[in-house]
Amino acid sequence: MDKDEPCLPTLLFLHGFPTNSRLWKHQAEFFALKGFPLIIPDLLGFGESAKPMDPAQYRLKLVCQDVGELLRVECAEHVIVVGHDLSVSTLLFGRACRLNSCIRRGCHVASRLAHLYPGRFLGFAFLSVPYTVPQPHLSMDDVAREVGVFPLVTV
Repeated sequence: MDKDEPCLPTLLFLHGFPTNSRLWKHQAEFFALKGFPLIIPDLLGFGESAKPMDPAQYRLKLVCQDVGELLRVECAEHVIVVGHDLSVSTLLFGRACRLNSCIRRGCHVASRLAHLYPGRFLGFAFLSVPYTVPQPHLSMDDVAREVGVFPLVTV
């Protein structure tokens, strides 16, 4: 790129439950050829990421802080977030959307990033699952007990 061309924003792709960063391989190839900087992490507990045994480590605010730190380390200033989910948790558990929104996935993390850091991002794309409003009264433990998948983290 020459100095007169505008810089392209970084695209942050966030996979959904139960996939990992490989979900985005075709999009990565396409956008890389167009010159976009890309960040495509495995979210905590998925793929090659850490898999803490303590469910408290999966709190959405902490996951969002991890994503923010990743952007800082990568010096990504102008970022568009793309989140995806398959809504598998609703299909598996047959529960209401309020429970579905507590399962950690790309769209939910993207929603919280929008809420926690409103001026930090250029834009958001939510694929398959829309933006969800914060629900601080629901904890991961409450959801796990209701859907019968406690403990959340297994070896």
